[in-house]
Amino acid sequence: RARGLRRLIVASLGSQGVVGEAAFARRVARLAAQWGVPRALRVAAQFCASEDRDWMLHLAALCEREPTDEHVWAARTAAHAAAKAAAKVGAGVAADVAENAFWCINNACCAIAGAGSALDRTPYDIPSYNAASNAGWTASAYAETCALALAYAVTGTRNDAAEARAAYDAALEAFAELVAQLLGDMGSPGTAFLKTVTSLT
Repeated sequence: RARGLRRLIVASLGSQGVVGEAAFARRVARLAAQWGVPRALRVAAQFCASEDRDWMLHLAALCEREPTDEHVWAARTAAHAAAKAAAKVGAGVAADVAENAFWCINNACCAIAGAGSALDRTPYDIPSYNAASNAGWTASAYAETCALALAYAVTGTRNDAAEARAAYDAALEAFAELVAQLLGDMGSPGTAFLKTVTSLT
């Protein structure tokens, strides 16, 4: 996990004024939907009845292929129902995994909503500038907590403590690496140093 976060920090160097906040927010929100939501659904589906499991796996494939608002919100509805059912039964691991999967997807939805409010800012319009900046930060923060909730959900499926910790770290490192790649696609100067960071780790 430390390696992934270190690469993300390096990738973001010099990005201010180069990477647009609104565009970054939209792309990070899409990343949360396309990467986090399908994984959360598949993790939670392991503890569902066959009919519900099939529907959740179908939604996972849809979100992976087409992370539209409609598909992500349908995933949220399915995950919420699974979390309520697990809580009613009182199954410990299943309830914890289902709850974390739901929060992962819920945060992806919030990221998408925040990104939708992140207008392309203009230096001549202070209210729009502030709105875009706040919405952009909100979208990015929710995308990050989407990955965090997914890491907890994955961890809950592991019986061994060391294996659970490794799964948690792997989930966060994978998301950090994807965001670092995204910054590279958007021209962040810091990504030029990533090969150096890799050689030092």
